[in-house]
Amino acid sequence: MNFISQKKNIELVKSEQQRSKQKNWRWKSALIVVASILVIIFAFIGIKGMTELDDSHSPEAVIGNGETIQQPNDITVDQQKEGIEIPAIKLPQNIGNADMIGLVVYNGKIYTQTQTSVGPQLAKQLKGEKLGTTKESIDEWSSQSDYSQELASNIGVQDIFAVNGYNTDFRIMTYLEYDDGNLYTEFFECLNGFTVYSGADIIAQLNIVDNIEGATYETYSDWYYSTEKYNPIADLELLNTFVTELNDSKPYDREIVGEELGDFRNNEQYRRLTLGLRDGTEVNLFIIREGYIIYGNTSVYFKLEGDTFNEIWALLQA
Repeated sequence: MNFISQKKNIELVKSEQQRSKQKNWRWKSALIVVASILVIIFAFIGIKGMTELDDSHSPEAVIGNGETIQQPNDITVDQQKEGIEIPAIKLPQNIGNADMIGLVVYNGKIYTQTQTSVGPQLAKQLKGEKLGTTKESIDEWSSQSDYSQELASNIGVQDIFAVNGYNTDFRIMTYLEYDDGNLYTEFFECLNGFTVYSGADIIAQLNIVDNIEGATYETYSDWYYSTEKYNPIADLELLNTFVTELNDSKPYDREIVGEELGDFRNNEQYRRLTLGLRDGTEVNLFIIREGYIIYGNTSVYFKLEGDTFNEIWALLQA
């Protein structure tokens, strides 16, 4: 099975698993809009609320079916070492952000659903030692103290495992095998509560360098509307150079970059790059024409300039 066929199968499985959640999101979204209007009229605090809502719909904050999570908004810059501190995830401040993405508390850290996936069969090779079983203890009405309970979650009761080849401080996984032989697995990653000094603090954790065996890209609209139009990329050598340089790239505050770029979420400026790795994982990076790259729910962009990025962007137009 080639990389594109494998990717379509993974997308199909994830789509079927999330269909019921998507239906619930439609009517919840309508209620959120109505509630937001009432807040604007009666409390005069709508500007901040609308800003947070718009940010939650940006591709880097949306996972699959439009579920959102409260992003840390008090990022600080470590001037001495030129690092950006990403604070630990906080509880949503209003009911409009209650539909959080899946999360698990493990070893005192919060892990969330990620932009990396793997096919069910290939997941067997990645399943490491069992770390514990989650508690269904977090929902939109939880207090901050609920987040301190070991293996607290909002994903129900599931077994949690280490991922072979990856540090448990960064990535863990669920793994459920049904009686009929079907498998369901999902990665969770800790992308908060630490300082980012370079791309290596996040990108290197993904084990991309020298491990790419296939790649595709999507335009913004094809990704956003799930058209499954995947454009293959053949130059794996250039891609490897790209991710190598990405490890050394400088981090930038996502909120500041977004304000400077304005409305960049369109087919002219935005691409999703999917990298298929040798261990079966698929890593998704969002790339902006101006040289910014983001992974998953991170609150930072990484920036590349020069020939390598220009060549990559040219590939994403083919």
